[in-house]
Amino acid sequence: MLAPGTSKESLGRASYRKAPCHMDEFLRANRTWVASFSSGEPLLAIPLEVWDEPALRPKFLTSTWETEHQFSQLCSQARAQGVWNGQCVRSRLFDNAQTEVFESEGTVDGQSRVIRSGPNLVLKRKFDEEQTRLRGVAGWLMTNPVYQRDRDDLRAAYEAAAVGDCYPFPFLRQEVESMSIRRLQEGPRKRFAEHALGFMSRWGLTGLTTWDLPDPERLLLPNPYPTNYGVPDTLHGVHIYVPVHYPLQKNDPLLEDIRRAQERAAVRNALPPEFAGIRHHGQLATIFLIVYVGQVLKSRFPDALPRGFVKWMESCQSRFSGTSLERVGALHKEIKNLGRKKYDPDDVYPLTEW
Repeated sequence: MLAPGTSKESLGRASYRKAPCHMDEFLRANRTWVASFSSGEPLLAIPLEVWDEPALRPKFLTSTWETEHQFSQLCSQARAQGVWNGQCVRSRLFDNAQTEVFESEGTVDGQSRVIRSGPNLVLKRKFDEEQTRLRGVAGWLMTNPVYQRDRDDLRAAYEAAAVGDCYPFPFLRQEVESMSIRRLQEGPRKRFAEHALGFMSRWGLTGLTTWDLPDPERLLLPNPYPTNYGVPDTLHGVHIYVPVHYPLQKNDPLLEDIRRAQERAAVRNALPPEFAGIRHHGQLATIFLIVYVGQVLKSRFPDALPRGFVKWMESCQSRFSGTSLERVGALHKEIKNLGRKKYDPDDVYPLTEW
């Protein structure tokens, strides 16, 4: 049963909304362009921020530039990252301090204006910091070979069991759990549901927006945001209970106790030790944006990358992530190092052996 004031939409199904009519019309009118992408994969838009910079319009996209730009505009208007199977793809990791959540209408000098100060501004700052931390988690996952191996195993099981009609994307843990308990008999689908729940519980995910976009669990605290934004749910992590009367102190030793509990939880789940209380989340949040844009741009050239692509890609990544070209180059080296990281197989092993 959903909590009062919430709905299935608020819990995540709104991440994929039926594409607006004008998007359907656009896709029908540009069938040849759509067909140039890998079949069965989400079609993600090049971020509009890239198109705002004329210097980032490469010659090798000249023939499709107008189409690409229009698609990016349509996705931006729908607050979506792309489309997949007739649905808008929308990841919470790209949410900003949304106007409908944090801004309110007020009257100033006799005119109706949006108020962006006071308590709402405080909430926006908290939201932005939480987003940076969650993007950092996603950046860690998207560059970690252990997570990628588990995800690839899950995808292979998903395709082998042919459960797309039963578990459409976005892949939500709450819905998988509900289906597996109430509606599925023993068989391939039931076994897949157990596999999927183990995967999401192990890695602390509320679901997957696409196979490449994880949705990490959020901090479970009294929700400062409006109830229609969503209710965090968790089966993973450190659980604490703080009575109303308990006197918390500045620099409370409780924080160190929580960190140690996170480390013990990582050991119990055979996870890489650095997954516990991920450090350097700001850098990893930038890595997340860099990796995401790289995936989007590479999808335009499924056969071979054109000459000059890498330089263009890094310029786009710099623009989208708000970091310098030099920093982007350094982070590319870091991404390669993260992808090559080795672990003791006795301590960190696949979900299938967990």
